[in-house]
Amino acid sequence: MSLSNDNRIFNKDFTLLFIVNFASHAGLQMFASVMSKYAASLGSPDSLLGLVVSAYAFMIFATSLFSGSFIDRINKKTLLMVAMAGQCFAVLGYAFLAGSMPALIALRLLHGLFSGLTMNVTMAMVAFTLPKSKLGMGMGVYGLGQTIAMAVGPFIGIFLVESVGFQNMFLIAFILATIAALLTVFVTSIPTIRQETKTFRFNDLILSSKIPIAMLGFFNNTAYSSISAYLVIHADQRGVGNIGFFFTVYSIVLLASRPLLGKISDRFSLKAVIYPTSLILVAAMLLCANASNIWMFIGSAVLLAIGFGGSQPVIQAACIRDISPNKRGAASATFMLGQSLGFIVGPMLGGSLAAVVGYGNMYAVMAGVACMNLLLMFGISQKSKIAAQEDQVNIS
Repeated sequence: MSLSNDNRIFNKDFTLLFIVNFASHAGLQMFASVMSKYAASLGSPDSLLGLVVSAYAFMIFATSLFSGSFIDRINKKTLLMVAMAGQCFAVLGYAFLAGSMPALIALRLLHGLFSGLTMNVTMAMVAFTLPKSKLGMGMGVYGLGQTIAMAVGPFIGIFLVESVGFQNMFLIAFILATIAALLTVFVTSIPTIRQETKTFRFNDLILSSKIPIAMLGFFNNTAYSSISAYLVIHADQRGVGNIGFFFTVYSIVLLASRPLLGKISDRFSLKAVIYPTSLILVAAMLLCANASNIWMFIGSAVLLAIGFGGSQPVIQAACIRDISPNKRGAASATFMLGQSLGFIVGPMLGGSLAAVVGYGNMYAVMAGVACMNLLLMFGISQKSKIAAQEDQVNIS
């Protein structure tokens, strides 16, 4: 089902939702890159730095777990407007209310709640704006916006903090969030699909059939979030300055490689994309673990852009592909479940490991986490083969 008579991907509604979703993800990454440093400036011990970063992701996880069902039942545009307004309030709170650890954690939880709603409802809405013949390609473009946000967000956060300080950075973020919130007014309302009252089922929250694919995103984000959360501290300890260039290079390589990676992902199966990108992600983590100068960090950024950036949109498209319109909310929640869970586990696990073995060794361990995608993809492939064989037997 599509609301648009425009055969283009970048029609009015898709463009507005793309911008709104980009703003939410950029905010996530922008704050994730500096929150551990900000918490340290408030006197937080190293053991609690991961909690500050992960509190946000925890609420996105909780929201993804419970929002899928009601997103499919209520007015999506209204929910999006409320969620964006809530994000604006939370970001403004960072500037004036986050003067202590309890207040900062409370604001992180509130921000995560409304960000999770925004990300889930925009993903559910965007499928309605695309022409049916270009749904897969459109979701890939939509996913590219999230991936670019992951690239530019940390760089912007680090740059602003170094240039204007934490409070002014929060105020600038508030202005940008407000602009994105105002854009939601112009999005066409998506009709609510009425469903018969029925007994609650687990699949009303998330789609169990898509959990294995969402777990690919979980392992990716567990590894990636450890970089975004602690790279600044890791580089400081290695005596490497200008670490913001890491995210600049990541952005450039991502933008340059995505068209080629997109064509590859359209022509080949999910496993043909996941296997090589996972190996490249492992290499990126190991290089980051052993980096002792800016060039080694930049090399890690190049590999990260190809490995992590190349696989994320493919995983997202696989989560929502072939899903009926009345289940797109649950499908988007399932994808976000894996994403947000990775952003919870990554900083907390990374911070705990770093406190014991140091940041370099922590990244080496995170390379092992990235390896889990190879085993998971093998399991998904085997299950698909068995299902295909059973279907063939039933047809015969």
